[in-house]
Amino acid sequence: MIEVTVNKLRKVEYVSLNFKTNVNDLVVSIRRPDGAFHNPNNIVVTPHNEDGIYIFSYTPDVVGLWQEKITSVINGDRSYRNIKVVPYDIEDIKVQLDIMNAKIDALTSQMRSSGYFL
Repeated sequence: MIEVTVNKLRKVEYVSLNFKTNVNDLVVSIRRPDGAFHNPNNIVVTPHNEDGIYIFSYTPDVVGLWQEKITSVINGDRSYRNIKVVPYDIEDIKVQLDIMNAKIDALTSQMRSSGYFL
């Protein structure tokens, strides 16, 4: 399951069935954790070049499980994706951990070279 951060723009790329271009009836439905739809009239799907990839974005504004649904009657597309919206940015935490580990490694190396560790 994909994890995204609350109140952070989520950009979604969707590949249409058989990479079909000019699918003009794609409908995106975003369901919030309480079951209500998220801004049903404000989601715009735009084609990406002429490669069958379509892009839309939205900002999840509450923590919990969300569902993205993409359909097309003409092309037969029907796709669901579950999203876990979390209150923290996992990538930021990973970056901070990497920085801390690098500092610890540098200090350990310094201590070894000065004779603190044998």
